[in-house]
Amino acid sequence: MREIRIRNEESGQRLDKFLRRYLPGAGSGFLYKMLRKKNIVLDDKKATGKELLKEGDSIRIYFSDDTIRAFQSQASPADETQIPPLPDSQVVYEDDSLLIVNKPAGILTQKASKQDISLTDMVRSRLFCTGMRKEEDRFYYEPGPANRIDRNTSGIVLFPLTLSAARQISHILRERTIHKQYLALVAGEYRGPEKQTAWCSRDTGNRKTEIYFYPKEGTDRIETHCRPLVIRRGRTLLQVTLVTGRTHQIRSHLQACGYPVIGDPKYGQYLPDEHSASAGKTDPTPETGLKRQFLHAWRVEFPSCGEVPEGVSGKTFAAALPLDLTKELSACGMQIPEPDRNGKC
Repeated sequence: MREIRIRNEESGQRLDKFLRRYLPGAGSGFLYKMLRKKNIVLDDKKATGKELLKEGDSIRIYFSDDTIRAFQSQASPADETQIPPLPDSQVVYEDDSLLIVNKPAGILTQKASKQDISLTDMVRSRLFCTGMRKEEDRFYYEPGPANRIDRNTSGIVLFPLTLSAARQISHILRERTIHKQYLALVAGEYRGPEKQTAWCSRDTGNRKTEIYFYPKEGTDRIETHCRPLVIRRGRTLLQVTLVTGRTHQIRSHLQACGYPVIGDPKYGQYLPDEHSASAGKTDPTPETGLKRQFLHAWRVEFPSCGEVPEGVSGKTFAAALPLDLTKELSACGMQIPEPDRNGKC
C-alpha cells in the first residue's frame, strides 16, 4: 500500500487527473475500476475520481510497490541525462515557479516525433541536472510550455514549474492580460494602421493559414497590432503585439496586408489584391542570406496582480535578438531603438 499526501501544489485538480499523472501506465478504465472496488480511496472513503483535491488529503493506493513501479515505468521518458540541458545563456528569468526561455531558432518547442530533442526536453534536463526536480516529481507535475512558437521563430517561451504557476499563466493568457511583443522585419515601408483585423482558417492540405478581410464561415477573427520602429531601405522593423493567437498569425496576416516577413519560406511573398496595403516594390530577399523568417518573440509584460507568480508580477522581460537577426538588421542600417521611460521603443 502507498499513501500520498496532497501538497498545496497538487490541490485544486480532480482525483482522476492526478491518478492518471501518477500512474501513467494504467488506463483510465482500470483506474475507475480500482476506485469502484476501493483499491484506491480518498481520505479512507470510496471515491468516484471527480473529487477536487485539497491540501492535506490522503490518497491510499492498495497496490504493491512493484505494481506501482511497473505502471510508472511504462511511460518513462528518455533518459534525461542523455539530453543536453538548456544552457544558462538561453535563460531570461528563473525562479522556483517559472522559467522564461529565449528559444533558439531551429528547435521545436515540443516533440513532433519520438526521436526529436525539443526545447521542452532540454528544459526538463536542465531541471534534473540542477537538482530543481527529482525523478519522482514527474508523477506529480511535468513542466511544459505555456506558449509555443514556430521551429524557426526565436524568442520567449514560458515554462511554469509548478501546477499552481501553470494555472496562473494559463489564466492570464486566456484573459489576455499578459502582453507578448514580437520583432518582425518586413518588406516594404509600413504605412498601415496599428490595429489590423482579419479572419483566418487553416488549410490542412498545405499546412498554411489563409487570411480573409471579411467574415466567412469556418474562419476565426484575428487581431494583430503593428507599430513601426524603424523604416529604412524599403524595409520596416515592426513591433508586433498579438491580441489573438492563431497558428502562423503574424506571418500570414502581414503577408496578406502586403508586408511579408523577410526570409519567410512559407509566407514571404506579396499577395497583390485590393486589400493589400502599399508595401513598396523592394524584393523581399534577405540582405545577409538569412535562412529563416525574421520573427522573434521579443518581450513579455506580466500584469500587476495576485494572479501571476509573485516574482514576475508587473515586470517586463526581453529576449536578446540572436546573431543571425542582428546581422540582418545591421545590413539594413537598422538597430532596435532604446526604450523610453515607459518602456516603449
